[in-house]
Amino acid sequence: SADVEFTLIQDKEGNFVLESGTLHWLNSNDTSFEYEGGSLVDQFAGAGAYPLDPSSDQITLTFDFEGEQPMFELEVSISHPTPTNGESTWTALGGLFTMWIHSTNGHQVMGGQMINQEFPEEPIGGESKHGIYYYRRAPLSELRGMETWRNLLDAQVFVRYEIYDQCSVSIIEPVENERLVFSEDADPLLEGMVEATVLPEDWGDAVYWIIPEIVGSKLTYDPEDAQGSMVEYRYEDMPSRNEQFGRKRISLHLEPSISDRCKAPDPRNVRVFFPRDATNNFDGDVPNWFYYWKQTRAAQGHGDAMIYDPACDDAYGYYVGMGNPTEKNRSVIYLCDLHSDGFIHVNPVTGQVQRGIDMFAGIVLHEWTHLENDHDWWGPRGYRPSEDRDNDRVKDDREAAYGLDPKMMDTFGLGFRDCEYPAYLQQHTWPIGSANREDWAYPGKQSGGN
Repeated sequence: SADVEFTLIQDKEGNFVLESGTLHWLNSNDTSFEYEGGSLVDQFAGAGAYPLDPSSDQITLTFDFEGEQPMFELEVSISHPTPTNGESTWTALGGLFTMWIHSTNGHQVMGGQMINQEFPEEPIGGESKHGIYYYRRAPLSELRGMETWRNLLDAQVFVRYEIYDQCSVSIIEPVENERLVFSEDADPLLEGMVEATVLPEDWGDAVYWIIPEIVGSKLTYDPEDAQGSMVEYRYEDMPSRNEQFGRKRISLHLEPSISDRCKAPDPRNVRVFFPRDATNNFDGDVPNWFYYWKQTRAAQGHGDAMIYDPACDDAYGYYVGMGNPTEKNRSVIYLCDLHSDGFIHVNPVTGQVQRGIDMFAGIVLHEWTHLENDHDWWGPRGYRPSEDRDNDRVKDDREAAYGLDPKMMDTFGLGFRDCEYPAYLQQHTWPIGSANREDWAYPGKQSGGN
């Protein structure tokens, strides 16, 4: 079998003639049989690459536009060396006669024996060569095709050819800015496929993909060397750091044998997300949104001072120190299941709507305001009911600063203690959208959701 890759150049007459190319060949023969008094064993094999020589090898392509249907003519005539290794042994007369041929890298030596009388070894033949000749005239629509026939020795011959005006490589998968999301399984996976269209198709194996690593995830390919026009990839386990999600770039490069004739396409940008509401992060006991968002600016530097409480179903968050003189843990805030209301919160004081990671940031700011007010109003001694006559958790001598009545628990009739009023005002100050570029939740700000 032989595979010929070549480049044609137009000559002065307008015909396309051989400029350069390479022929890869493979030859093998393994035959043996016995007959009365003797046997024949023939075992040869070889493979190699032969650079085409325009001075002696011929590949021409001509076009005929004068008839009713445009036609092309392709003619190929190549002679190339085929150095093989192996041996052939023929025995007869019950072993009284033996003749053999040994071949080493194409150099053949013949020897043998007759009734135990050895023949002297001597080289035979010259350089072993093989010729390829092919001719086809067909319509332009058949610049890619195949045909088969039986030759004079009744052996089947198969020819497939592709002729293109130029080499081209384009990426089909992934599409630009494609969203890639880890699964919600306990052992999260991100599986996908990259695919390119390569013309000529036989050059597909000259493509090597560059798929980015994600620190904390194990990346594997099929095929293992990420070679070929189509490759499957697989990430096992999600990263521990939020910064490892986000924008990635998938590209390909071409092996040197075609890189001077083909241009690699521009890389494709993709975005990698985590499933927002699953709990398959490194912690495993908290939802992904809590685990990853507390690493972003939306946590406002308090990521290590917040605790997720899955049991609270009537609030978005809370701080236990306010109004509790026996509470010792006044350095943390608690967040509840924000998913229960679809990650949408309407501020009852200002009417502002916060969604997704903005809601998370708003709740953090709200509860942290409670923590700071508790420390500011009540100091290290903690809450003292004697200095809060209306039981609104705001120290009486601080209420005027917020326009609150020290004699009323709910000054504005909003349905909650006055201590919530400054927290809601502070929650409103969170700049909506300022954490969007760090939100890699799906759904989320950068994936088409809240």
